Amino acid sequence: MKSILIANIIYLIHIILLLFVLFGNFILANKYLPILIICLIFVILNWHGLFGSCVLTKLEYYFRNGIWPELNAEQEGGPEFFRPLIKKIFRIDISRTNADILNHILFILIILISLIKYLFWKYNI
Repeated sequence: MKSILIANIIYLIHIILLLFVLFGNFILANKYLPILIICLIFVILNWHGLFGSCVLTKLEYYFRNGIWPELNAEQEGGPEFFRPLIKKIFRIDISRTNADILNHILFILIILISLIKYLFWKYNI
């Protein structure tokens, strides 16, 4: 079923969730940071379970193209979210591998920052 409207809504949800991941440390109360950390860990596990793609990326691809993606995110022509976003915002064209590495580093860094912030709050350090 091809539906550009639904694909665009999924893309918008994906952007909103990415912004929440990036700025969640600043808008969430400290007591809720463990929930953010757990959610981010599940996102990373989801990527590995779906061969490098988020479920939202696969759903957007499906509604944009009318077929379920047969290729993995690592393969040329497979569904992507992060690399095209970087290209659109920063006008930088990076490889799929580098985009994947950058994505993982970003998420792991956010997990570490959230964890440190939570521990400082919890133990009054």
